[in-house]
Amino acid sequence: MAHVIYYYNYITDLQFNVITERSNVSVAVQYRRNLMPVLVNSVVSFVDHEDSVFNRAVDARERELTAGRRLPSAAQLPSGVKNQLGGALKQWMKGETPLHNMLSGIIAIAEQYPELKTSEAFQIFMTKMTDTESNILDRRTKYNEALNAYTTAITMFPGNIYARVFQFPSYDYYDDTSKPEWEQLAISRQYRSIEQDGQNHRGQ
Repeated sequence: MAHVIYYYNYITDLQFNVITERSNVSVAVQYRRNLMPVLVNSVVSFVDHEDSVFNRAVDARERELTAGRRLPSAAQLPSGVKNQLGGALKQWMKGETPLHNMLSGIIAIAEQYPELKTSEAFQIFMTKMTDTESNILDRRTKYNEALNAYTTAITMFPGNIYARVFQFPSYDYYDDTSKPEWEQLAISRQYRSIEQDGQNHRGQ
């Protein structure tokens, strides 16, 4: 009888570890979902600000310059950028596009506009997303480790007998924990590029 109690408690403890780690994954994913709109909106706010500054500068030049003269060239962030960023976020929130597609699209937009790419808002965005994806990867890995211990216990003798008697359930592994949903290497390369651009921009 003592043997039965021991194995029942042992397997139950392993099962609770699996449930806890799976919950931790859900919390990390929900945190990402809550964080994403805040980060994207901060970048959109930067675009709004830059567009407003640019328009005021153009208005001032137009008042100063005589008719028919060309305005000096100036880097600008078209209002379409804001719409692109907002549209990408809405598609992801509706489940119409994978996360990595949305993030790749945002990076592609930033590549076209140095002002956006080197802005503090965008660099914070990249840092937060890197940290969030790393946390999700860590949580998924811990879940798989807990599940491996549990699965081993209910598969090997005599645990397999007790698993059938007490009807311990099985759980699914996360298939790809070798990298987070948004590839870590791509983030690292992109972030290094942003940091370098920022240093060059400040050095000019």
